[in-house]
Amino acid sequence: MAAPLYSRDVLRLAMQLRSGDHLAKPDGVFEAHSKTCGSRIVAEVKVDEEDKILALALIANACALGQASAALLIGVATGRNAREVDQMRVAVEDMLKNKANLPDHLHAYAPLISAQSYAARHDAVLLPFKAVSGAIQDATSMKVAV
Repeated sequence: MAAPLYSRDVLRLAMQLRSGDHLAKPDGVFEAHSKTCGSRIVAEVKVDEEDKILALALIANACALGQASAALLIGVATGRNAREVDQMRVAVEDMLKNKANLPDHLHAYAPLISAQSYAARHDAVLLPFKAVSGAIQDATSMKVAV
């Protein structure tokens, strides 16, 4: 029998997201939408001269899976650049779609394994990654434009 989609661990993680947090003068902002479930996540980032994340805020209007994923991503994205965030997204997507093992630095995502059997919920888990990648790209384009 499959594990419940919204386990206590998932709900506990979702409650950790402080969705009212904003960054003062972010370098980049991006809003990602899920056409599947209607979830929205806004990412605000401050980046260094190498476009690595110095600070991250995620504001979620999403289900518990999206909120849990966002809370986890805040914990692992600091110090990463867009390429590294995309590699993390690919690893989590591979875990969801192909039941692949998570790399050690993403072991905190293990509670979201419950979403593997619910393909329609995969986008909710991946949405924070898309928002953060977009915010880093926004920050990078702002530097070029200046």
